[in-house]
Amino acid sequence: AVLTPIWPCEELTHISRPSDRRLAEASFERYLNKGRWCWAGYTYPWVALIAARLGQGNRAAGFLTEFIGVGCLKCGGLHMNADFSGSLKMATGEKNFTLEGNTMYSAAVFEMLLQSHDDVIQIFPALPDGWKEVSFENLRARGAFLVSAQRKSGFTKEIKIKSLAGVPCRILNPFRGRRILVKKCSSGRNVKVDIT
Repeated sequence: AVLTPIWPCEELTHISRPSDRRLAEASFERYLNKGRWCWAGYTYPWVALIAARLGQGNRAAGFLTEFIGVGCLKCGGLHMNADFSGSLKMATGEKNFTLEGNTMYSAAVFEMLLQSHDDVIQIFPALPDGWKEVSFENLRARGAFLVSAQRKSGFTKEIKIKSLAGVPCRILNPFRGRRILVKKCSSGRNVKVDIT
């Protein structure tokens, strides 16, 4: 499909190559403009994941909400891979239970909270406007890092990163012009950092 270079193949990366971002966004819009008549149930969390990868948190949350409403059983949330609700918002067909939609839903939420492609950790890269109070603990980032973060009243308050391999860590600054204090966990001492 036209969107696989964005995810899962990651051939288009918007951090290291800004031209890729324009191509990825144009491809995404073109795909969405074709309509949902051919979408299966797992398509909703897939496009939510891609929206999150592009930093479109409101859109990602909207696709996930539709996924639950259109293709999941009300009791237990099992994904049926067809328009179970009768809303005609996706292809109809056999109502077979499939696991990939539910697992991709989780992957999309993780992408909204933490991304670490292109050797850069991004914390809260695609939160919807309504997610003012958010936290997570020990999500794994590429490069062997465990990341925990907390957001209150719409502002990132704290980030903890533990290196499991002792390699350098690159972070996209989530604090937007605010003062940053970095402490080494083992000693509690302040660490000098360069913010670009």
